[in-house]
Amino acid sequence: MKNCARSLFCFIFLAVSVLPLLAEKVPVGVMTYEGETPDGSSVFRIILNPPAGVTFDGLTPAFFTNGTGHSFTFPDRQASPPLYNFLFLTVPDSGFASCPCKSASFMFSAKAGTRVRFNGKNSVVDRTSVSILDPLPNAQVLAPQQSGTIYLDTAGHKTEHN
Repeated sequence: MKNCARSLFCFIFLAVSVLPLLAEKVPVGVMTYEGETPDGSSVFRIILNPPAGVTFDGLTPAFFTNGTGHSFTFPDRQASPPLYNFLFLTVPDSGFASCPCKSASFMFSAKAGTRVRFNGKNSVVDRTSVSILDPLPNAQVLAPQQSGTIYLDTAGHKTEHN
């Protein structure tokens, strides 16, 4: 009987300790590399349309090309979906690396304890959520019209590359 109780206790302990690992990636938008302009600038379109229960309140967005970039404030919300639809133009002296781009990253920074509701569950948002757009297989740089999903990561989720 003691062994049965001990086994049950161990099972419950392990089950409870695994709960934080049930993290999710919440899809909130898309970043698309539109291509280069004649002067060598690169154009990226960002479309953000979070699912019900997910807001960007308390989050700071940032955008990077080739590992160089900065945070920014959201533009005004649109009256109809998507919530945000805007362009980044990586002109010289704009704080972005010159392209052709080997990667683009969209990042959210959250205050500790920021919560969202997704798929019927309340979750804590990671302090940083990073979505990375890498070149297609066998390519050195991003291709025009290449896109990737922007995610908001909940606690315990690992960054993945698009």
